Amino acid sequence: MPYRTRIFYLCVFYIIGLISQLYSTPRFTLEDYSDRILIKTEKLIIDFYKQPIRFSIKNRLKRTILTQPEKLSTGIEINGDTLSIARIISADKRENSAVLRCQLENDQPIHLTLSILAADVIGFELDAHQIQQTDAIFLRFVAGESEHYYGFGERLEGYANEDYDQRGTGVEMWRKGTQGVYVPFFMSTANYGMFIENGEKGVFDLAKSDSQILSIRYLTNHLKWTVFYGDFKQILNAYIRRYGRSILPPRWAFEPWKWRNEVKGGWELIEDADQHYKLNLPGGVMILDRPHFTAAMDFRFNPIQFPDIEKLLDELHQKGFRILLWAAPLVEGNSPIGREGISKGYFLKFKNGAPFSGNDFRVNKNAKSQWDIYYVDFTNPDAVRWWQRNLIRMLNLGFDGFKLDRSDEMLPQTPEVIYHNGKSADKMYNDYGTLYIKTFYDACKQVKDRDFIIYSRPGFSGSQQYAAFFSGDTDPTWEHFRKNLITALRASLSGFPIWGHEAGGYRCKDRFGMLPTRECFIRWTQFGAFSPIMDRGGLYYEEPWDWDVETLDIYRTYAWMHSELVPYIQSCAFEANATGMPIIRPLILLYPDDPRVISINDEYLFGDAFLVAPIYDSTAAGRSVYLPAGRWINYWNQKEIITGPCQIVVNPPLNQLPLFIKSGAIIPRNVRNAATGHGTHFSAGHLTLDVYPDGISDYIRHDDTGAHPVRCEQTGTTTRLSFKKNDQPLIIRIKSQSAPNQVTIDTDARLNQFRKLSQLAHSEGWVYVNDDHRIWIKVRAIENFVLDIDYGTAFSDWSFPQLISNCRDGISISAISAPTLKHAQLVSSANQSPEQRSGAISDANGVLEFMLQPGAKFQGEIQFYIEGKNHRNQLIRTGIKSLIVDADTTGPVFSNWSFPDTVANDEDFKIEVEITDPSGVCHSKWGHAPFQIYWRYGDQQRQSYGEKRASVFSEKNQTRYPRFRANRFSFMIPAIGEAYEGHLFFKIEAWDYDDIPAKSISDEKSIYVKLRK
Repeated sequence: MPYRTRIFYLCVFYIIGLISQLYSTPRFTLEDYSDRILIKTEKLIIDFYKQPIRFSIKNRLKRTILTQPEKLSTGIEINGDTLSIARIISADKRENSAVLRCQLENDQPIHLTLSILAADVIGFELDAHQIQQTDAIFLRFVAGESEHYYGFGERLEGYANEDYDQRGTGVEMWRKGTQGVYVPFFMSTANYGMFIENGEKGVFDLAKSDSQILSIRYLTNHLKWTVFYGDFKQILNAYIRRYGRSILPPRWAFEPWKWRNEVKGGWELIEDADQHYKLNLPGGVMILDRPHFTAAMDFRFNPIQFPDIEKLLDELHQKGFRILLWAAPLVEGNSPIGREGISKGYFLKFKNGAPFSGNDFRVNKNAKSQWDIYYVDFTNPDAVRWWQRNLIRMLNLGFDGFKLDRSDEMLPQTPEVIYHNGKSADKMYNDYGTLYIKTFYDACKQVKDRDFIIYSRPGFSGSQQYAAFFSGDTDPTWEHFRKNLITALRASLSGFPIWGHEAGGYRCKDRFGMLPTRECFIRWTQFGAFSPIMDRGGLYYEEPWDWDVETLDIYRTYAWMHSELVPYIQSCAFEANATGMPIIRPLILLYPDDPRVISINDEYLFGDAFLVAPIYDSTAAGRSVYLPAGRWINYWNQKEIITGPCQIVVNPPLNQLPLFIKSGAIIPRNVRNAATGHGTHFSAGHLTLDVYPDGISDYIRHDDTGAHPVRCEQTGTTTRLSFKKNDQPLIIRIKSQSAPNQVTIDTDARLNQFRKLSQLAHSEGWVYVNDDHRIWIKVRAIENFVLDIDYGTAFSDWSFPQLISNCRDGISISAISAPTLKHAQLVSSANQSPEQRSGAISDANGVLEFMLQPGAKFQGEIQFYIEGKNHRNQLIRTGIKSLIVDADTTGPVFSNWSFPDTVANDEDFKIEVEITDPSGVCHSKWGHAPFQIYWRYGDQQRQSYGEKRASVFSEKNQTRYPRFRANRFSFMIPAIGEAYEGHLFFKIEAWDYDDIPAKSISDEKSIYVKLRK
């Protein structure tokens, strides 16, 4: 048989094997012994002790994953009394399950069924419906000393630090109003996950009452639960494959959101859209929030607010926005649709058949009359079709989806209310939210296919298949910001990856009427930019442009950062749908073997590329950031590369979110302008790829057209980028310490090299931007191609120290050159200075020696490379190397400040500060202190020299000018002299006798200027 034919058949057999493995019944054995029953799959052993009954689950290495205590392991409750399952009588093996016939303590029979869903997924079912008056079923498991629990949905209740790692807490599985998503699913660091399929009320005690016991209690007579084995990634994958993958929103749904609560009229939406255009803010999604109908959910738009709703939607679409409509599952009874629903029996009913009324809650606050509110019964197929006809009418008007609310408020929880399916309200309360969301999803799917999104506050098991979710109603406080950060991590580990929050708080004013502080709004906005959905809206008007100019600038930057990352976020959403891997990734998910990440609940990875550490406390002098194993690049200073694992402390300015890029990352962006510095005007129409080479990196960009793989490989002095199924023109930005020798496409065609970035605007080619340390490459849309970035192979075996003192005479740098090299020289530059020192050296044996002397005054970084020409007269360069030149001393120190807290705008004032300069960097050349104070306010910036207030004396070895040791200096600040009120910011800078700024600049201080009337 020919070789190719054999390969073909091997591939066929392999695919058949995979398919059979996926769809065939998992194999298992049942071994019945006198004291126990062993059920074995390819990966697990379930060991049942017959009396007293309890079970443990072990992996094939016989390591215990999950086990029950000897007493009170499993049982039921009748009228408050506990009855444990006492013994196993017999076991029957069936095709894909095993039925254990058991007896309770009172000898009543009860059945426990195990379903082998996969080799690493086991289903359990305890049926007690034949035992009269069963109130509840309970399960108890041993909680290991080092075991930790994560999941249970989003849930905003509880204080910030209580329950990310939920060991030691109690979780009530019963949805609460305005609190978000609940799901009875959790994962343990003991390598198992558990999901309770029931919708009835349940309580989880996670080693709270007893530090050695995890207990579960459900108000039901029929409990079903599933146990998953594996690490967190494997468990999430198995969970979503069995119980529902998350939605895949359209691309536009990941653009920034902006909306107003209680819209006065359509003109407000147009005004907001125009402000986005005027202020260069990215447009994305708007929500037409309540009130908008003439009565609660009567689907008739208020003609005063919205005289022509179709025209309004069309105009907003033309301005670049998609529009969602606020909705609820309730109807005002006296409206036409309410009367119709009552007459046809489409609402929830009491046992006597009377419709249930949800007291006096009204959406339409302007109504003169008070009418009862009725809830749609989504278990009634006729009611669902009736409701969906109205939803489809809204979609046909031009709406792009719905924002869902209210299914967690005033919904009946009493057994006196009966659903159409025969279940009572106390059994259906949790599940109602999922049925509600699915009804809207199915209507949108019918009209829009995939071009829509449902955005819901309440949610329960399974609803991740139909909607994205946002956290509950929050105050504009640091505490609620912190809670949202916790809920983001919870949601991600619960199978709900498409999630957002109202940055700055929903209420915009807290219960005392206070607005969020400027700092809180900015820091929360930064967190919002690195959330799957960036949502800004609220109960009271506090728009981004209502703040000061600096705050608006910061908001603009982060809104564009989020908008540019839409291709990246969309790719993460595809990954979440396929594998369960969330977009927000807690460190415990990606670094499970690192014990230090177990309780880290204030930082996360956004996808795989970004580590995000939001600042959520105004009182902290800085915040600690843990960087796991790997190399991390400071986003704001990309020369700074930190190798983890390590703990660092950062204290960034207000406009900087602590953000780190994982070395090896490949990040797709949709860059359309220069707002963030990631591109220019000519970036529009191209997909921008940021590449951070580190060994071999694979990345798959996903969008609606399919998967687009990219690989980056570093080998020797060549970096290769391989593209497959590419469908867009590209701008590729590669982080590089030096300019390459050449860039070729498909191994032989050299791309044109340009000297200026602007030259790429109209041509394909590449340019090295020295200030940014990046290679920019622009290429047209080519489906499959390879880029080779060649740094030259003429030099090797570099030898030099990495750190020297500025007092050294010089250093020796050596390298071995290729024999074809005719001439070589060392090129060096200090602090990006255009002055370059070079020396031509040639050695017959191929060994090059260079002397480099930094000079006594120099302190900082020297970058250098070797270049030369080969026998073909081609210029060959090495990569850039760095040498740090440090001084023997530390430089000026600023301390003991003295200044007023508040001054008037027409008042002069004085600032005093002690300046210590043990290094002698600063000198007096003109007879006064070599220090200068700068201050700024609004768009104004001013400066003044300091007045010497202490003696100046010389020291030994000081040749020209005396040094300052410990002196008290004063700076007179003249009155502002204009109608200004606000903060005045100032800082002090030092320089040496050659007018070169010394390395010490003071921290920025501030004074509040009051307007004197």
